[in-house]
Amino acid sequence: MTDTQDAVTQADTDAPSQADTQADKTQAAESISLDEAKKLRSEANSLRQRLRAAEQKVQALDAAGKSDEEQRTARLQAAEERAAALESQLRAVNARTAMAEAASKANALDPAAIARMGLDDLDFDDDGEPTNISQVIAQLRRDHPRLFQAAPGDGDGGRRGPGANENDMNARIRAAFGRTG
Repeated sequence: MTDTQDAVTQADTDAPSQADTQADKTQAAESISLDEAKKLRSEANSLRQRLRAAEQKVQALDAAGKSDEEQRTARLQAAEERAAALESQLRAVNARTAMAEAASKANALDPAAIARMGLDDLDFDDDGEPTNISQVIAQLRRDHPRLFQAAPGDGDGGRRGPGANENDMNARIRAAFGRTG
């Protein structure tokens, strides 16, 4: 045999074993038993708890080296940061709720989606209340008319009320068959 034939023969014998190995790895990765999954979850949970404990120890060691005044200042700063974060979350929730209500009144097919689309365009007053909801909803209606349905009718089937023209097509058909109404 020549060298090229030997190389081809060697490649042919190696290829199936590599493919089999990859298939075995894929099957092994996809098939995790319920017990193994529970074990992995509990291990991840214990690692999270150990991480929290370590973070608390680091904070305690940092606090031990500070005076009472520095500790109070650090706690105050952390509380102010937390209050600012909560205020921001509250503003976002209020804005999303107000946008969803306005979108619902504007006959949006999916008010929550419309609310998410318009959040970035809102302006807020000093109290954190949105000020331009109606303009944002109107712009979204112009940009995406398919997301809004037409204003609901009065449900009379197009007759336009009790004084509607009695000489319409439906009335003519009924008259032709001797029916009234």
